[in-house]
Amino acid sequence: DSPEAYNPFFPQSRIRFYPEIAAQLAGYVNSPFRKQGNLLLIDVGAGTLDVSTLILHGDQTNDIVSFHVCDVKPLGVLRLLEDRLNRIRETYPGIECISLAEFLDTLRPSPEDISELTDSPDDALREVFEQTSVAFAEKVILAALACLTQFRMVQKEVHTNGSFDPWGKNLRFFF
Repeated sequence: DSPEAYNPFFPQSRIRFYPEIAAQLAGYVNSPFRKQGNLLLIDVGAGTLDVSTLILHGDQTNDIVSFHVCDVKPLGVLRLLEDRLNRIRETYPGIECISLAEFLDTLRPSPEDISELTDSPDDALREVFEQTSVAFAEKVILAALACLTQFRMVQKEVHTNGSFDPWGKNLRFFF
């Protein structure tokens, strides 16, 4: 696409960049529960974690959505399963494990217990599974916090009042 084809003020150009978030946002904007203000959307997919911060505002007839900080990381459910399987195989080379390929159609739920990945796991293998899960969760949290921190800093920087709190006591979010 040429630079002229991209217009950040034209909604369809945003939808091309954030299709899943746009669909989720459309559902919220058209719901009777919608409220104006700051919003955090987190979408955990098979392959990616999508984090978007935005502000919903407008008047009686028009909704305006401004995206602020958006990021996509390879931290989806299949990446967690892949990390777990890799660590199991590193710890016990040659161990019989379930195959990642069995989950690529995303119809089968990802195993949440080591016993679903291999037969008769010992305590050491359970610990590896748990450590891998915790390390992955920390990456997910850090990805979301990075976006939130940047979003908050940008909001505070545009106000002359140094004590301005852009979120008040809470921040609406969808997970």
